[in-house]
Amino acid sequence: MTADEEASAPGQTTSARGDEDARGETSLTSATISGGAWRTVSVFGGAVMQFAVTIVLARILTPTDFGTFGLVMIVVGLASMPAFLGLSSALVQRRSILAVHVRTAWTLSLITGVIACAFIALTAPLLSRLVGDPSTTYVFMAISPAFLLSGIRTCSVALLRRDLRFRELTIVDVASYSIGYAVVGIAAALLGWGLWSLVAASLCEAAIGTVLSYAYERHSLRLGLSAKAFRQLFGFGGPVSASGVANYVALNADNFIIGRVLGPAALGLYARAYNLMNLPLIYFAGIMGSVLLPAFSRIQDDRERMKRSYLVSVYLIFLFSAPTMMFVLIAAPDIIIGIYGHRWTGAIRPLQVLALFGALRATYHVGGILAQGAGRPWSEFARQLMYAGLVAVGALVGTKWGITGVAWAVGIAIIAMYIATAQLSRTVTGFGWGDFMSAHRSGAAAGGAVLLVLSGCRWLLLQTALPALPALVALVAAFGVTTLAAIATLPKRWGPEGHEYVLTVACGKLPKPVREIAKRIVLARDA
Repeated sequence: MTADEEASAPGQTTSARGDEDARGETSLTSATISGGAWRTVSVFGGAVMQFAVTIVLARILTPTDFGTFGLVMIVVGLASMPAFLGLSSALVQRRSILAVHVRTAWTLSLITGVIACAFIALTAPLLSRLVGDPSTTYVFMAISPAFLLSGIRTCSVALLRRDLRFRELTIVDVASYSIGYAVVGIAAALLGWGLWSLVAASLCEAAIGTVLSYAYERHSLRLGLSAKAFRQLFGFGGPVSASGVANYVALNADNFIIGRVLGPAALGLYARAYNLMNLPLIYFAGIMGSVLLPAFSRIQDDRERMKRSYLVSVYLIFLFSAPTMMFVLIAAPDIIIGIYGHRWTGAIRPLQVLALFGALRATYHVGGILAQGAGRPWSEFARQLMYAGLVAVGALVGTKWGITGVAWAVGIAIIAMYIATAQLSRTVTGFGWGDFMSAHRSGAAAGGAVLLVLSGCRWLLLQTALPALPALVALVAAFGVTTLAAIATLPKRWGPEGHEYVLTVACGKLPKPVREIAKRIVLARDA
């Protein structure tokens, strides 16, 4: 091995990693929560911005514009996914990395980015036939450079995640989306670009994200491949990539089938419903996923710590997602009509159906992260493959009952995936089923309270014939008060071991005015 190969990667040394492991569980928990705090700023800031931008674009563009762009992105995403070989996750998961690992990953990601870009551009006529709309040929060609940019930024993003540098990732995410969609996308839509405004926004976001990522994490641009480093990275990254492809199919098979069978307009409505259900969950899951993979990777040899971390993660996710999904279930008509307008009313029913299963969808993600952190990506792949098959077959059958039928089919697939990932997590950590169910108890109680209170509130609002938007504001206020009251009165003994410490430290990362209120709620709960 050369001296260059023995040198550690930027920001990571083997000795530093050993020192970091020696800091103990408290230090790792604090560092993880600190990273999570910054990731929270990023994802929730991004969620608010995405929500606002989507409202503006939905008022300008049509469901068909969104549906057509959605079909294009499904196909190009699937065509390019295998290219990156799970390199980002492999760099994060390894206990120690050397410069040769980074150089090999950088070379591979650049090469595969070029190949993915060229493949999509050259096969654009065939891909346009696949989506059933030959006019999208130029859309496929125009969007292809986004995948070259993905290859360029892979290593920088992975190294930032590895070091838990979520402050920098926050800036990258918020700045790129703000300029790409809030500025370029809306401006282009106002100019009458239609579908092309979404293309321009996507390319702009990718370009800015690539530049900023490298500005924060400048690794060597020297090209080179090491067979040993490739085997070490691909040994983990290969199955992660395969699992990612299966997960991508699972998340998009229903969209593709709707677009091809029921048409782009139906896809636009269904996608709006799914994205509304998924928006709060995927951002929260994004927080947990970004910080938990490096955290699980560092304690992968300590089964007891992994068990505690997993159960606390399930507890927190379900405590957040169950009340949120009950709010979406009750407020769906007011959300759709009040925010997006009457031409989107076809999204109400599928949104309500998907909300019934949303909390389970948010929770099962932790099992996949745990499997990756424990070095068992093939186990996750098997479950993702099963999930993809259930979604595809279910969606095809469900189209007989329109997009609502597809929503029910996806819900059934979510239940199956939830059970499968829970079993996988139990195999990895050895928790008891009683502990697992107890981790859901607080979230279920809070969700039940929200369902009961908001059902009564909406019935009262219907009697007053209040317009949808003011009614939505009233429901949001009732949701906030009910959720906080429920959390404040939940017994501490309902949470898994360690949850109280995590909540207390997390409260300390909040802005000062909110921090004190949050601490009072957490500390005031009954023992």
